Amino acid sequence: MNLEQLNSIGSGGYFPIELTQARDSEGNPLTIDTENGKVPKVGWYPMKGDIKLIKQNLISIMVHNIGQRFRQEEFGTRLYECLEEPNIQVLEFLVKDFIRDSINSWEPRIEALAVATTRQYDKIYISLRFKVRLSQSIDEVNFEYNPQNQTIYGY
Repeated sequence: MNLEQLNSIGSGGYFPIELTQARDSEGNPLTIDTENGKVPKVGWYPMKGDIKLIKQNLISIMVHNIGQRFRQEEFGTRLYECLEEPNIQVLEFLVKDFIRDSINSWEPRIEALAVATTRQYDKIYISLRFKVRLSQSIDEVNFEYNPQNQTIYGY
């Protein structure tokens, strides 16, 4: 485990729950002795220093509208305000501005480097390049919004 990455990202559970095999401090798989022999020790273990934790939080920020979350009314983005607007340069500026504002408010572990938006037919694609603040790690997360069925898919 890279200590710098653990300190800059942290640890936590990943959703949806992923069951994994437990490992000892040297990375060897752990087993449990049963009546039928040894079986793998499987469970839900916190991720430590994994970039997937940041991506998960970014997807959560993007899919929530401001005012939608109970007791965290300011969580999310204002992207829903842009959905029915014409595809002009001002709209692209607003989308980028709304995303950067949300990241600055809710994801202090990263710095947004570039936000790109494209539209194809009736779908909106958003690509976000970011840098983890306390490391040199640069990564990207992408979103696809389909207004036909009002779904957001992050990958």
